[in-house]
Amino acid sequence: MFTERASVLAKCPECGNDILIDQVWYPGGANDYGSFEVECLKCKHHFDIYLGRDIDASSIKSGAKSIKVIYK
Repeated sequence: MFTERASVLAKCPECGNDILIDQVWYPGGANDYGSFEVECLKCKHHFDIYLGRDIDASSIKSGAKSIKVIYK
C-alpha cells in the first residue's frame, strides 16, 4: 500500500522543547486518527499531540516519549 510521510515539529507547551514526529498516512486507505499522550523529555510535562493522520503508523522520533495512544 502506498504511504505518504512528513516530519512534523511540535513544541512542548510548557518549556518549548522541540518534538519531532514521523507522521504517516495512507491516501485513499484506512487511517486511524488520534493523539499521542506524551511526556516532554526536557521538563517532564504531560500533554496530547493530535495527529490528523494514521496514529498507528506514526511515531515520536525525539524530544518526548509516548505514554499512550488515544484514538478519535
